[in-house]
Amino acid sequence: MGPSEPTSKVGKFLAGLMRSSPQLFVSAVIRQLENLEKDTEEMSLEIPPLFEDDILWELENRIRDLRAREQHVERQRTVDDLLYLCVVMCFHDLGILMTPNLHLNDITHLLASAHVDVEKLLSTHNTEAAELIKGYLHRVTLDTEAMAIGRYQMRMPPMLPNVAIAIPFIFLSQLYKSSLLFGYSLRRAQQVQKLDASLSTLSQSLPIFEVDGSDIKPRQQTTIQTQVADSQSSTLPLHSYLYLCTWESSYKEPFELHFSNNVVEHVCERQTEALFGDFEQLQVQVETALYGATSVEDAQLMLDEAMRTSTMAWQNISLVGIERLMLEAVTFGRILWDVEQTFDIEYHLV
Repeated sequence: MGPSEPTSKVGKFLAGLMRSSPQLFVSAVIRQLENLEKDTEEMSLEIPPLFEDDILWELENRIRDLRAREQHVERQRTVDDLLYLCVVMCFHDLGILMTPNLHLNDITHLLASAHVDVEKLLSTHNTEAAELIKGYLHRVTLDTEAMAIGRYQMRMPPMLPNVAIAIPFIFLSQLYKSSLLFGYSLRRAQQVQKLDASLSTLSQSLPIFEVDGSDIKPRQQTTIQTQVADSQSSTLPLHSYLYLCTWESSYKEPFELHFSNNVVEHVCERQTEALFGDFEQLQVQVETALYGATSVEDAQLMLDEAMRTSTMAWQNISLVGIERLMLEAVTFGRILWDVEQTFDIEYHLV
């Protein structure tokens, strides 16, 4: 159902269950999460045996360390697969087909209904978020921001709504990865906005007390005080929270997007590479194709020649096809944030 196959035993079992009995998938995931949490607690409470012989003690420690590393690797694979499969299942529940591996599959049928999928994907976001996403899509596809391709900052050619053109996989890979990150960060900003609104409402509902002699009684708010409080309780627009949530420090550029941990970042890299292939290999293709280029114009001509001779992976795609691809990535990032929070808050696994 998703372009990436699971690598852990638990992940392979759940992938099969998703295909054969999707109605049992959620309960099976919950059971596996509880097992992982229980195993983690048991490992932390395990008491190592004592040996009088120093050699036996050292040998036992090495065996335990090796076993712990193997368990940690398998646990990380399992958590990684659970995160990924939960996101894939959400797409299934929304009735949206995920893009398959572009190296192995013809996506003509998927691109034919791209305009329908674009509307369906946008409808999964609220109005304020949808407007921000539309602005993001416009900035990336129509304003054609420059991307690092080899040693050059290059732009995609101008896109027309119903005209398909050849786009290198390395362009699409970077667009997809940045869209994943945008969707993830947008969802985080929405949660901060929601929390801020809840705290503002709570602070206004709490009475303000004053001391009158030996008595403590609630202070009556005047009309002016009430109006000021109401104006202060209104939250900022979503784009402000997106800006605030992505500001790392004064030493970094503003609006720098980032993932909260390595596990989530690996899931996003896994999804991107499952679609377009290994990014390092795509970079090697570019460096080979652009070898000897002396200018951006020269590099563009070499890039076109590399696609014409199929020495560089590319996809024939229209503007609406790119929008569909990016919206899938934005929605993937948004769902991934929700799944990560469940795993972290309820099961402490991420």
